[in-house]
Amino acid sequence: VSISSKIIYGKNGRPSGIDGIMRDVTERKQAKEALQSSEERLKLLFDAAPDAYYLNDLKGNFVDTNKAAEDMLGYTKNEIAGQNLLKLKIISPKQIVKATRLLAINALGKGTGPDEFILNKKDGTTVDTEIRTFPVKIDDKTVVLGIARDITERKRAEEALSISENNLRALFRSMKDIVLEIDYDGRYVNIAPTSPNLLYKPSKEMIGKTLHEIFPKSEADNFLKFIRKSLEINESITMEYPLTIKGKTVWFEGRASHKTKNTVLYIAHDITERKKNEAALKESEEKYRNLVERANDGICIIMDGIVTFTNPRLLELWGGTNEEIIGSPFTNFIHPDELNKLVEYYKKRLKGEKTPSIYESVLLHKSGSKVYVELSAGIITFKGKPA
Repeated sequence: VSISSKIIYGKNGRPSGIDGIMRDVTERKQAKEALQSSEERLKLLFDAAPDAYYLNDLKGNFVDTNKAAEDMLGYTKNEIAGQNLLKLKIISPKQIVKATRLLAINALGKGTGPDEFILNKKDGTTVDTEIRTFPVKIDDKTVVLGIARDITERKRAEEALSISENNLRALFRSMKDIVLEIDYDGRYVNIAPTSPNLLYKPSKEMIGKTLHEIFPKSEADNFLKFIRKSLEINESITMEYPLTIKGKTVWFEGRASHKTKNTVLYIAHDITERKKNEAALKESEEKYRNLVERANDGICIIMDGIVTFTNPRLLELWGGTNEEIIGSPFTNFIHPDELNKLVEYYKKRLKGEKTPSIYESVLLHKSGSKVYVELSAGIITFKGKPA
């Protein structure tokens, strides 16, 4: 209670009693105690907070800081108290204007943030922070509560991720293959941004859809069978197939590799040029074979001293069959009188030495008779070896 009293005097001027008033101030005392307890708790939270907490006035002068702020910047509370955050060189010159603008917003009674700042520490190093500010009333005076969180590691991770993503984009841009992720049901899960000109349809029309929604049934059935086989055997498999894209036939070599339990990584490589070259080579070989087979002159290929090919005309000259001649030493079919000369020429050619381009010689017929011929020989590459 709160008691106020005064002495009452009688007519003779002497004290005759006391007039007292008692007031119940329980609620006021409780409120005061609660406020004091609340302030103590706030002080405890302020000092023990894991982030850097600080108080500054509306001019930017530091009023108080917590332990985390001291650890972050390397300044003690006494070193920083009363210092102006704009003049202490904690904030880089490039961000002074930004900090001044945020102080002006605080003066209007509004909070700010999160805003990123690079703060200069006492030892000359820097720390990346994310700062939020809140105007608060303390002892009927408006101050600003600032909360600074160290985001240095996050920034490093973001930078590393950015570099990784840029590298990945560059890799995708340089890739000429189609890279897809397809699940067991044949649904397109992911489509990498590589070679969009080789996609059967634009990626936005394919993602989330199944093979049967994109391709004709027969082609979709083949692709789905291929995808499921890769998942079932848990191995990489390949296949070649043509697709008509923008009116042109494009040949692909597709490789499906197990990615997750339910999806494969599918890479399709454009092999159109290779298929054209193979077709041209096959056509050339067929033409060459026809010319050789129908030639009026005898033609043979000798590799490592062994007859590996003869045309029909040479078989007539030697009087034997392919089965009798192919795989036998060529010396078996040279007349003994010419054997040393032809063997010497053969060795010289393999060494790159000069020999007559055309010369007369004698072959040995199966019957033992002589066959007089005019020979012309030269080095070629046959099945990757000199012949």
